[in-house]
Amino acid sequence: MLTSLFDIALTGIKVAQYGLEVSGNNVANVETPGYTRRGLAIKQLPNRRGAIVDQVKRDINPFLAKAWQNELSPLGYYKIKDQMLNELEGIFNEIDLEGIKKALTDFWNAWEELSTDASNLSIRSSLLEKANALASRIREKKKELTEMKDFIKPDIDSVIEEVNNSIKRISELNYKIKFGKVSKQDVNNLTDERDTLLRKLSEDIGADYITNTDGQVSVFMQGQALVIESQSFALSTQLNQDGGIKIIWDGTEDITSKMLNSKRGKVAAYIEIRDQVINEYIEKLNRFAEELSTEINSQHKKGYDLNGNIGKDFFEFDPQDPSGTIRLNINDPKEIAASSDPASLPSDNRNVLSIISIRDEKLSSLDGFTIDGFYDQIISDIGNKRSINRDSLKLQEQIVQSIQDHFDSISGVNLDEEAANIIKFQYMYTASARLIDVASKITEVIINMGA
Repeated sequence: MLTSLFDIALTGIKVAQYGLEVSGNNVANVETPGYTRRGLAIKQLPNRRGAIVDQVKRDINPFLAKAWQNELSPLGYYKIKDQMLNELEGIFNEIDLEGIKKALTDFWNAWEELSTDASNLSIRSSLLEKANALASRIREKKKELTEMKDFIKPDIDSVIEEVNNSIKRISELNYKIKFGKVSKQDVNNLTDERDTLLRKLSEDIGADYITNTDGQVSVFMQGQALVIESQSFALSTQLNQDGGIKIIWDGTEDITSKMLNSKRGKVAAYIEIRDQVINEYIEKLNRFAEELSTEINSQHKKGYDLNGNIGKDFFEFDPQDPSGTIRLNINDPKEIAASSDPASLPSDNRNVLSIISIRDEKLSSLDGFTIDGFYDQIISDIGNKRSINRDSLKLQEQIVQSIQDHFDSISGVNLDEEAANIIKFQYMYTASARLIDVASKITEVIINMGA
């Protein structure tokens, strides 16, 4: 009996020491990113011989951990898309006085003014200035869109580099965790690190994982293996013939479409904006520039200038790149073909009026919009895209925050709880030490009785 009292007391002291150490470590890591609160798994010894610490475990709910990781994928997608749409919206910002919309209004107003005095060279010169300013604004917008595409490529490369580092590190951690468990080592810090990397992979590329019975994880992206036990498969980027970005798996397979279709992760958003959304607005800007030029040119060539010559193209552009090459084709104010009849020069303004009427024409080539209306639709469409994405982002942020809060309530360090645990283990230590003292006195009494 006395031996068991000493065993119980000594094991109690050891458990209390473990508990104080674990609680103290929890407190020390309260601000450590990715740290999961530790707890003791205590096991009773047979024959009432006390207790031992079976293991120091992580307090974690696997279901919440997986749910958190899964919901980070759409969050990463919506975040990057919001940032990119914000930049795109800034390119088409028409609040200031330097946008296409203002230049287009000035252009039409200059024709209106010319209609009041078709022979006035000062008014004609002003028209050419307004036309030149409009063409310049269109070229600037095309340049800004192209530059935005160029700037996104390094961002994608940077994320892919981080992804490859995470993939490689997870494969290394798999190996260490597997053999650490076999040799009964503490692998909690390694597991915390791996969980952090898994969450990052989810946010970056929409990766998912399954946990194997030996503690290792297998990581996949839309069914494509990224990590299998200690083996990793790297991603790389390439440019296709039209300048679009391709994501290549293990140097062999193009998985870009899988990423784009998933709408999960940062990389999917980057590629969607760069190679789909920006291209869409470049194509619309090209249509706008081409139809503006074509319609004005067509009517301008039906008139006569102040020299009595038939009008020539007012604008010029490369059909392969209308918005990037549109320029004024007239330098001499006298070459503006304002008249519809050379016999009525110089006061005839009928061709000017015909050009002005183009402003109100709904063109099938512009989806039934007027020239002004089509450009307004471009601006409106960008705003609508961002508004819809922002709503999705806000909702996803709420979902992720809710899951994370629930996760932290279980796995995060709570200083009040740890303070209570420290007091508990302190009393446990004191009580166990007191038990040793009692057992010692009983032993002394028995020895004296025998004497």
